Amino acid sequence: MKHLAAYLLLQLSNPHPTKQDVTDLLATVGIEPKKDRLDALFNILEGKDINEVSHPIPHLPSSRLSNLSLKLTIVIGGRP
Repeated sequence: MKHLAAYLLLQLSNPHPTKQDVTDLLATVGIEPKKDRLDALFNILEGKDINEVSHPIPHLPSSRLSNLSLKLTIVIGGRP
């Protein structure tokens, strides 16, 4: 989730943050990103607008951001 949070935070000022941007932001708070999770996040988001991948999941009542977080968590291999 920290990888996604950093990506979304960076996107407020840069529509296309890079892996290095995310790594640098996480480093400012003493977090070393996990390469496999960072790669998975960027594979999911590559060439897509964040709004394209944040559509609601059917039968799960929650916000768009929560749905995106859940999808990315499942795909990246974490726990929801």
